[in-house]
Amino acid sequence: MIAAVSTHLFAHHRLRSSNLEWIAAAGFDAIELWGAEHHFAFYDDAAAAELRAWLAATGLRVASIHLPFQHEFGSPEFRYVSFADPRPENRALMGDKAVRWLDVGESFGCQLYVLHPTATRVRGDATDRRLRPALDWLAPQCERRGARIALENIMLPGTRAGALTKICCDYGGRVGVCLDVGHAHIDGGLIWEIANAGDHLLALHAHDNHGEIDEHLPPGRGTIDWSAASTALRWQAPNAGLFTFELNGAAVEDDRHERDCRAKLGEAMAFWRRFAERVA
Repeated sequence: MIAAVSTHLFAHHRLRSSNLEWIAAAGFDAIELWGAEHHFAFYDDAAAAELRAWLAATGLRVASIHLPFQHEFGSPEFRYVSFADPRPENRALMGDKAVRWLDVGESFGCQLYVLHPTATRVRGDATDRRLRPALDWLAPQCERRGARIALENIMLPGTRAGALTKICCDYGGRVGVCLDVGHAHIDGGLIWEIANAGDHLLALHAHDNHGEIDEHLPPGRGTIDWSAASTALRWQAPNAGLFTFELNGAAVEDDRHERDCRAKLGEAMAFWRRFAERVA
């Protein structure tokens, strides 16, 4: 298992070269790229080339990309999008974004794409019913690029690990689970969710909370039992290869921003050095 940092830490802002420098300085060598357009202009070839230069300069690699689930963040046109959206135009928009990300991600050598199964609460089996045709189309495209999809549990009906693994079983290893540890702590129970994901668990989003709201705290600051989690991962999830710290950052880039981000990254690396020994 390797450790990475999601650029979700800087999700309120445009990604900057300095952000990657802070991640590398903390001792990490991989990132998960947060897939929002306001954060990284993924339709812009020049922006992709610039990011490749930043990655080369810092020695970082893109281990995974979190596919977008929002459109026009921060604007009056903001809306959630997903492959399970009841509106065809939003499903089509999600498809356009996904295809562009696959092209960009291939240029970064990305091998895993994290996907929210839905972005809104839907009735009955609508998430499963609408998601599968999209995966029928998307999974082969990922496979041709040497990549896989990981479906994330997101505290909405039909997105717990048990439901996601039923979908994964139909895609021959091309689709797995990204278990968001914080979400599981609130919805379903972390140890139970690890067991339910089992062999299909490919990656984790690591952050902490107090069991009620999705706080995205550094691990150790909430009430998650990380010792029990490490034991469950060691025995129940042999294919979990990526442990991504998905932490919250400040909405304002003021004088404290760099100091706070560096402190969280240092705290994450200190945690990882302890945790990695337990799951080895």
